[in-house]
Amino acid sequence: MSKMVQVAELSICNSEDELIFENLSFNVEGGEITQLRGLTEIQYDVLFRILIGGLDPDSGQIVVAGRNIVRLDEKKRKEMLRKEVSFVPHDFILPKEKTVREALFFKLGVTGDTFEVDERIEETLRYYQLGSAQGSIPEGMTAGEKTRAVFALATINSPRLLICRNPFAGLGRGEEEEMLELLSNVVETSGMTVFLLSSTLQSDLEQVKTIEV
Repeated sequence: MSKMVQVAELSICNSEDELIFENLSFNVEGGEITQLRGLTEIQYDVLFRILIGGLDPDSGQIVVAGRNIVRLDEKKRKEMLRKEVSFVPHDFILPKEKTVREALFFKLGVTGDTFEVDERIEETLRYYQLGSAQGSIPEGMTAGEKTRAVFALATINSPRLLICRNPFAGLGRGEEEEMLELLSNVVETSGMTVFLLSSTLQSDLEQVKTIEV
């Protein structure tokens, strides 16, 4: 199985020269759901910013989907990540005035994915059990439906890798396990890799591989 994320000897300080990471190293295998445990909230936030291409480390190497993003200039890095990777920040906001179906259609238009649009939307709605909520706007949705809609939007364009920062905040244990079961089915069907940056996930989730750092 190929490695989808490889971080080697990553080090970075903040603006006051306080050390955030020193020689952080780990690998994320492809085709799995993996969570990274053992970091502080600030460290998770910084690592997420680095992985989305918004922050450069002081030293170290980061290979994402086979490309060393540290060696790419900003433009090439963003182009590469946009094609291969999707991200779910902790403050992901659903479009307020669009229904779930409308938001999915809009996302495909923005990304230029115009092949078999209706079929892909129906497939995504089925993956995340959003059939009954497809005509709803966020204001009328439950917390679980909103989370499923966020993941539907993040994966409608079939990314190879999905990186999430604390994606299940506000969900109970049962809803979290249900969401992970849905994600497991998507991963098994599509081969997508899911990388979770969260301090709130339980360590005994059978669907999730855990990396301790």
